[in-house]
Amino acid sequence: MDLKITVKNTTFFANTFKIITKLGLVAGINNLSTFVNILIINHLLKDRQTMYLILVQYIRPLAAIDHYIEAHNAFLEKQYREGRFILSGGRKPRTGGIILCKASSRREVEAILAEDPFDKFQLAVYDIIEFEPNTYAELANLNS
Repeated sequence: MDLKITVKNTTFFANTFKIITKLGLVAGINNLSTFVNILIINHLLKDRQTMYLILVQYIRPLAAIDHYIEAHNAFLEKQYREGRFILSGGRKPRTGGIILCKASSRREVEAILAEDPFDKFQLAVYDIIEFEPNTYAELANLNS
């Protein structure tokens, strides 16, 4: 697995180093997963950027959803490459999905979702929930 991390912000790097120090990982990063999680968390929280939780609800039979699933997955991949989507996954039972998105406005989120084949072919509806992340469990536990 290739892991490429680009640090363009010295404050980001300094904050990451402080967290690593508190976790006792300085002597040798022996837990790559924890390190990567710290980088991701720090990146998400550093600007306190507004985020959007998108609840996708299918409104057509699963046969119709399955017909467009490859196109939908290509849409998701594009959004990940462009840095808009943070995570996504299907709901259980299979009634839709959930997407975590970072964007500058609700209007931008709506424009992004308009590119989704599920929207274009009226296969799903979206509930867009705006929030501002300010705490993450691993970061909150560092103060203790």
